[in-house]
Amino acid sequence: MNNHTVHIVSIQDACDDYVPTLPGDYLFSINAIPDASATVNNTATICSGGATDIVLRSTVPSTNFAWTVSDSPAVTWTSAPADGSRVNGNNTSIAQTLAHTASSPTTVTYAIIPAGPAPTNCPGPEITRTVVVNPSAQVNDPPESGTLQWRRSICVDFTTNRTVGTTTYAWSNDNTSIGLGASGTGNLPASLPPTVAQSRSVPPSL
Repeated sequence: MNNHTVHIVSIQDACDDYVPTLPGDYLFSINAIPDASATVNNTATICSGGATDIVLRSTVPSTNFAWTVSDSPAVTWTSAPADGSRVNGNNTSIAQTLAHTASSPTTVTYAIIPAGPAPTNCPGPEITRTVVVNPSAQVNDPPESGTLQWRRSICVDFTTNRTVGTTTYAWSNDNTSIGLGASGTGNLPASLPPTVAQSRSVPPSL
C-alpha cells in the first residue's frame, strides 16, 4: 500500500482570479493488486481418498482468497471438492479429501481469485490449479469366489476394471506346503501340485 498527499497551491476561477482560500490537503492510499501466481500445488495427482495440498500465496500481505471447483469428467463423489474462501490466507493450504467411485481418473480444477487487503479488497487475476484424482485400486474376483483350484498347467491371471494406468497385484498365501510362497507379486504361478484347494488374499494397487 502506498500513501499519497495532494497539496493544492493555487486555484483560478473562470475570470482568472485566484481563489484566496485553498482547501486542505487530500490524503489517499493506493492498494496493490494481489498476484497469486506463486500458489503452489503439492498434489497434482492423488489417489481417491487422498487430500489436496494447494498452498495459497500472494504478493500482497493480508490477501483474502476465494475459489470455485469443477471436475471433468463428472464422477460420483463420496468425498467431494468444495468451493471455499480464506481470510488472510497467505501460506495456508486448500486441504480437501477427495474420493470418487469411478473406474478412471477425473481432473478437479480450482479457480482461485485473490483480493485485498480491506477496505478496498482489490481483486487480482484468477489463477487455476488442477488435481488429477485417480480411482482406487480394484481386482476382479478370480473363479471359485475365494477358493481356487490350480493344476500344474494352470496359472491365475488377475484383472481389473480400471481403464487407465497400470494396476499391480501383491498376494499372500497361508499354506506354503502346497509349493507356493508365502507372498508375491503379479499373477499366481502354475508350478503347484496336481490338484490343490487354497485360499488367497490379493490386495491390488494402482
